[in-house]
Amino acid sequence: MAKGKRKVWIFWGIVGVVVFFYFTGRRTSEPMSPYVVYTKHVKTLKDIIYNIYGLPVGTEGDICILDLRSSKLQRLTFSGDNKRPTASPYGKIFYASGEEGRESIWMIDLVKKNNQPLFKADYYCTNPVCSHDGLYLLFEGNPNGARDILRCKYDGSEIKILTRGVVLCGSPDWSANNKQIVYDCRADGAFFSLWLMDSSGASQRPIVGEERVNFQRPVWQPNGRWIAFQSDKASNRYNDCGIFALKLGYDGKVEKMVNVAVDGHDNRNPRWSPNGEYIIYQSYRSGTTFGGRVAVDFDLYSVKFDENMAHEPECLTTSTTNETDPCWLPLPRENYMKDDLLQYLSDGLKDIDSLSLRPAGTGI
Repeated sequence: MAKGKRKVWIFWGIVGVVVFFYFTGRRTSEPMSPYVVYTKHVKTLKDIIYNIYGLPVGTEGDICILDLRSSKLQRLTFSGDNKRPTASPYGKIFYASGEEGRESIWMIDLVKKNNQPLFKADYYCTNPVCSHDGLYLLFEGNPNGARDILRCKYDGSEIKILTRGVVLCGSPDWSANNKQIVYDCRADGAFFSLWLMDSSGASQRPIVGEERVNFQRPVWQPNGRWIAFQSDKASNRYNDCGIFALKLGYDGKVEKMVNVAVDGHDNRNPRWSPNGEYIIYQSYRSGTTFGGRVAVDFDLYSVKFDENMAHEPECLTTSTTNETDPCWLPLPRENYMKDDLLQYLSDGLKDIDSLSLRPAGTGI
């Protein structure tokens, strides 16, 4: 009898230890950041003339931070030739800039208040994205002629080419544990599919693709198995994309796919909130008419994510200029850095109206 009781106590003791470490070891959800970083494109006389004649207008602009609570904005760059920002949990923003002629990666340190090129390269570099621990950076570049995915440390050192011999690879993003990378690739034909590889560049393989359909701009949920992306699969027109999300099984195969923002509008460039609960994206809903032609006008939207997608998207900006490439600014994990960053943002944020931007909602 005593032996039986001892076995029961041992069993429940083991269960208690397992449950304790399971819950204390789980990655907790980060608080919702109220700050959104994005590219704001201000129309120039050149753009107006281009629109009249139906010519394409560049997507470059300046990097800005929007406070969704106070509806205030801070402009971080002033050259008008910047795009594709990404934010680290240490108060740094990386982005692509054509300020020196060739597109390259620059870094804004919000705590130290400086802005400079991350490294010097004799090839173009764009689309940077930070790892979740803030220690590494992925980006696109063409050191060998084709568009490849490269990796470096957050200070620009130890650059390594991860993809080789494929025509076009781009838009990389990290898995939650930083051990895998999802990206889009045009390995054969004229259409993009989604691929996976290890963070070292090994085991490159496709995960989803369809004939005559583009799957692009994948972004991995920071604390889950969902990957959001843009695709023209619902319209078969490249200029009419929707936002979708797929769930990866533990075997690396697609378990489920849902529509996130497939509403007849051109929705692009999804990004997850740091806690993995929201997706922010740019959407073309209306435009300004010049000489009988409509100029594209992207605004920012966000939507709360769940597998049933029962939530309506919320408009964050309504202006006559393009707002593109949105991402959330994670709050720093160290208290001293968080205090410095919040003070800097508080001092620098200006009234939205002074920059011709009128937010229509909070998004949180």
